[in-house]
Amino acid sequence: MVERLADAAKALIRIRSAHAMRDFRPAVRPIYVLNISGPNPRLKHAGTGVLLKIDGRAILVTAAHVLDPLREGIPLSVGGPPGTHPVPIKGGVVRMTTPPQGNRLKDHVDSAFWKMPDEAVGALGKV
Repeated sequence: MVERLADAAKALIRIRSAHAMRDFRPAVRPIYVLNISGPNPRLKHAGTGVLLKIDGRAILVTAAHVLDPLREGIPLSVGGPPGTHPVPIKGGVVRMTTPPQGNRLKDHVDSAFWKMPDEAVGALGKV
């Protein structure tokens, strides 16, 4: 049987996608914002981030608009492994793109990075 090139390409994409999901899924984490409206403060899903190790340093990469509440003093947390508590995004170093004219909607890069302190890295579990 002769396989068409398009079919072979689709099969390879499925295989590589499965490998990527297996290898990187544990590194994709939810990011929560503390919602203080109402009588009971609670965590609300704000976005997702990816935990990476770059030059031996643990980095959380996400969109800048997800971390914007930090500028207003609103606490954010990263979800840890199942059965653990969310880890506050504090300490370390946060870098974000600067929105053009103060308007995040005009920020086509919209990227943020958190160089995590050791205690946060340990709390987030093995990735």
